[in-house]
Amino acid sequence: MNRDQEKNTPSPFLALPGEIRNQIYFYAVYPDLPSLTIVNCSENEHFGGTLLHLPLFRTCRQIRVETLSYICSTKNIKILGIDTANAFFELIGATIGNLKSMTLVQPAREITPLYREQEDRFFAYMKEATALRKFQLAEVGKMTSRKEGGGHWEFARALVKRVEGLGRAGR
Repeated sequence: MNRDQEKNTPSPFLALPGEIRNQIYFYAVYPDLPSLTIVNCSENEHFGGTLLHLPLFRTCRQIRVETLSYICSTKNIKILGIDTANAFFELIGATIGNLKSMTLVQPAREITPLYREQEDRFFAYMKEATALRKFQLAEVGKMTSRKEGGGHWEFARALVKRVEGLGRAGR
C-alpha cells in the first residue's frame, strides 16, 4: 500500500459509533479533571504544549474536532484573560457552540483601544456559545464601585447583559 492509499483509508476508530468514541474520549481525555485551566495562550501555537499535548489531538482533524467538542461539552473551561479566551475560541472554531461551562478570570488592566477590540471579539465569540449554561466572571483586582472600576465596570456590566439569559428560552 502506498502513502496516498494510506491517507485515504478510513480509520477503524472513526467507523465506531459516536457514542462509543465519546466513551473512549471520557477515559482518554483528562478523565480526572472536571475543569481545565488555560493561561498565557495568546497564539494557537501555545496550545500544543498545554491543552492539546495529548497525542489524540494530532491523529486527524475529525478526531481533534470531536475531542475538542467533548471537552467543551463536559468540562468547565477556566480561562485567564480575554486574550487567551479569544485565542482558545479561535482554535476551537465552530466547536464553541458546544461550550457549556466557562469561568473567565479577568485581571484588572488599563482599558486601551486594543483592549476594546479584544472585548468586541470576545463578545462576538460568546454569541456563538449557544450551549453555554454556566458562566462565571472572576476578576482579579479591586472594583468596588463604578468610579473605581472604570472600563472594567463597563465590561462586567456588558458581560452580565450577554449572559443573563443562559439556560432560558431555548438556550
